Amino acid sequence: MSSLDVKQDFGPEKSMSPLLDEAKFPPSKCFVGHTDPLTCVAFFPNNKIIISGSYDRRIRLWDVGSGQELGEPLQGHKVSVTVVAVSPDGTMFVSGGGDGKILIWNATTRNLATEPIQAHSNRIDSISFSPDSATIASIAGTKIKIWDVGTAKLITNIESPTQERQVAFSPEGGRIAAVSHMPPDEQMFRIWDVKTGKPAVVSSIAGHTSGLLSVAWFPNGQRLVTASLDRTIRLWISETGCQVGHSLGDHATFMANQVAVSSDGKLIAALCGNDSIRLWNAITLDQIKLVLQHVEPVLCMAVSADIRFIAGGCGDNKVCLWNIENITQHKDNSRPLPTLGPENQQDLASDSSLPNQSPMHLMYPEVQSSPERTVSQAVITSHGPLPLKPPTTAKEDADSVASSAEHSRFQKWWRQPLNFWNAGKQLSSPVNIYLF
Repeated sequence: MSSLDVKQDFGPEKSMSPLLDEAKFPPSKCFVGHTDPLTCVAFFPNNKIIISGSYDRRIRLWDVGSGQELGEPLQGHKVSVTVVAVSPDGTMFVSGGGDGKILIWNATTRNLATEPIQAHSNRIDSISFSPDSATIASIAGTKIKIWDVGTAKLITNIESPTQERQVAFSPEGGRIAAVSHMPPDEQMFRIWDVKTGKPAVVSSIAGHTSGLLSVAWFPNGQRLVTASLDRTIRLWISETGCQVGHSLGDHATFMANQVAVSSDGKLIAALCGNDSIRLWNAITLDQIKLVLQHVEPVLCMAVSADIRFIAGGCGDNKVCLWNIENITQHKDNSRPLPTLGPENQQDLASDSSLPNQSPMHLMYPEVQSSPERTVSQAVITSHGPLPLKPPTTAKEDADSVASSAEHSRFQKWWRQPLNFWNAGKQLSSPVNIYLF
């Protein structure tokens, strides 16, 4: 199907421009221990533990309740830890590094569960667990590889036509989505069949106008959300590639470079620019009038499975925690968000029956466990890509602690202006997005 065959009315673009009445919230807790900026964070499925990785080559585990570090930091990568992921059953976690290695850890003993995997020849940008915790998908450059967690053996090797930035398993485990922000074909959005390693669906539609930075699945597996260098966030039907509702974003001052969907499918969180996390009602697509901020840039984020917390890895070497349950609760609001329904654009239309409330009031007042919110869904939707990366080179770990000279190439990179984020360049020429 060509782009000419697809006639769609996406509705008016809605700006995610800063609102004058946006409430700004600092983190409720900050966890201190890393000696260099954070690269990745993830929650354990029990919502009680956060795992983080950093340019200091260390993996640290944190108690959400106390903010204390759990045990000694874990080592194993010769250069920076670029990504961490936790298995949906909570028994394993994996780390990927700038050295191209994947380490599979036993969550109980905190020891390596298998021999280290020399998975790629260059840095690993993303890792995603399958819902059954049996396999992981990793990407580095144009290589997408699927591994058996128990044996550390390669199952499938997919050669993508472009350098991919992030990979994410679908909630049912049969597909993986991958996005890229690097030329050529940086606007391509692909879905692959896990068993065959072949494209799962073929479709061509008009969509993003620049490279893609992040992708996340909705828990029902029927929708995805993407963020792009064109400063928009868009929702898609996974089987057809058709856009759902209007686009979010299109503002010159900041853009989203990471997106996540809550485990109940009602909340979209986006890491915007380099200093804030913003939230949207995933049903109405209204932006919630609050901003999660820290005194230093937030470089990565994750949403807990119970939707109580958002964790961010920051440029001042801290893991920050926001209690979004407290932020979004209001005593006068007792109406929850509607349940996520069938895949059609009417589901995302604004509900005219709602009282005249601010977008923040559209958040549900209570966050409770429910049968719909499975662990596998939460883990899949909580992992994001590494921040746009400074250059790194693999080198031997001669010292137990990284020296300041070793990190001088990137230790203050996050403070430098990101001109391509803030230039406000108008990207007007349409391009096609292809779903395979």
